[in-house]
Amino acid sequence: MVLFLNLKCWESVAPVIWNLARTVEERGIATHHIICAPGWKCDALRPVKPDPPNCPWGRERLEAGLQAQGLAYSCASQYSAEDGRRRCECIAGALAQEAQPSYDGIALDEIIKASLARYLRCLYDPSQPRHQAARLEFIADALCYLEAFRRALDHWQPQAIVIWGGMFYAERIAAMLARRRGIRVIAIENTAFHDRIYLDTAGVTGNRHTAAHCWHWLEARALTPLERQRLRDYLSRVHSGAASWVPQARTAGRDEICDSLGIERNRRLALLIGQVAVDSVVLLDSPTFHDMAEFIITTAEMVARHPEYHLIVRLHPAEAMWHDNLTLRRLEGWNAPPNCSIVHSQQLNTYDLMRESEVGITLCSQAGLEMLSMGKPVVTAGRAFYAGKGLTHDVPSRAAYPAVLEQALRSPRLTEDQRAGVEKLLYHLLFEYLVPFDRETLSVTPQAADHLVSAGPLRDLRGVCSQMAGISGDDSSPFQGEWLGHSATATPARRA
Repeated sequence: MVLFLNLKCWESVAPVIWNLARTVEERGIATHHIICAPGWKCDALRPVKPDPPNCPWGRERLEAGLQAQGLAYSCASQYSAEDGRRRCECIAGALAQEAQPSYDGIALDEIIKASLARYLRCLYDPSQPRHQAARLEFIADALCYLEAFRRALDHWQPQAIVIWGGMFYAERIAAMLARRRGIRVIAIENTAFHDRIYLDTAGVTGNRHTAAHCWHWLEARALTPLERQRLRDYLSRVHSGAASWVPQARTAGRDEICDSLGIERNRRLALLIGQVAVDSVVLLDSPTFHDMAEFIITTAEMVARHPEYHLIVRLHPAEAMWHDNLTLRRLEGWNAPPNCSIVHSQQLNTYDLMRESEVGITLCSQAGLEMLSMGKPVVTAGRAFYAGKGLTHDVPSRAAYPAVLEQALRSPRLTEDQRAGVEKLLYHLLFEYLVPFDRETLSVTPQAADHLVSAGPLRDLRGVCSQMAGISGDDSSPFQGEWLGHSATATPARRA
């Protein structure tokens, strides 16, 4: 039995989860789905709405999709006691008075941090009454999910659970409870690559996935000529924008970029790669700069001391798609230095800006790795998964930022060893870790699905610790990893 937690209802997320479940059911593995509870502040909230009371829209879409697929499901609230909500609210009221509240071995402020910030559209500020009220509600909901997931695991006794991302509070709670019981936790999430998806047995993605922690053996690896050619062929599609699911503007050359932004053509270009301000990786993996607008303003002031450079701030296109241009609105009223321009929505092609810029600057965006793949140096001011490996200019603290940025601007080039390291990391990420994915059907490819069940993270579920084998073929993924499973008697799936 595999328990799928459908705790996000966005149209780009829910179908991926239930398509994966349908795929594994077709291969003989029983599944059941637990969906978000109406009225609880789950992460199914539509992100363009800053303060909706609950998520009935998400639940309706989830139920319709699961019914259409013929998949069994139940609601998380069904696993709570009759007086569970009221009791959790009473406990939360007492815990919220503590500076660092914990319950059942779980640090509550840490577990809700990203979800609370996404809901508030900024990090929690204890001086604001609205923030205090929201924190109290999230703590209560966290306690509700703790109770619900504990009972659900008791009932279904799954051998594995599947969660989305593993960074927001409901999924993190489910993962922690499952791990205590020796239940395998598998995290799935989209990537920026059109034909790849995360499916990680570490139970988390973002900057904490398995591929972020394999440098000790990748560093000693040497790519073969055929592997290098395969990588170059794929990267040529990446650099053209053809391998990204994010819509891009038509391509433009350097002169057209400079003319459209009013930049003198003899200026050197530096590119600040923005991220969605309320993305979980920004909220959890940016200890130096807690706000994207603040990061942009600080960087622009530093680059202003280098008149030979013009800083192009490329805000994430997804902020225009789903987040009402959040960072752009926060920059309203800011007088940018003369050598700084802001690009948002689909004004210019991101890959053209990477290609024409000499230096990249980011918190922890995957786009920084894509820019490294063009042979351009990248400054990382957050905990990027490709940082800390000698491939990037890393910012250890705010005080060190000016010196790190100065060094990157003064010597904008990668060494041969750095280029080789970037290639090794990218090859592993693309062809040995990420799972082949069909973006049109929002499902893993048939070949990848067969591997997941026969030799990958869903294989036999009998508690065997093993090294995964590879898939053959040109568009494949050998999935590296080890895990411990959990023997349990699966309860037959009940239909909702």
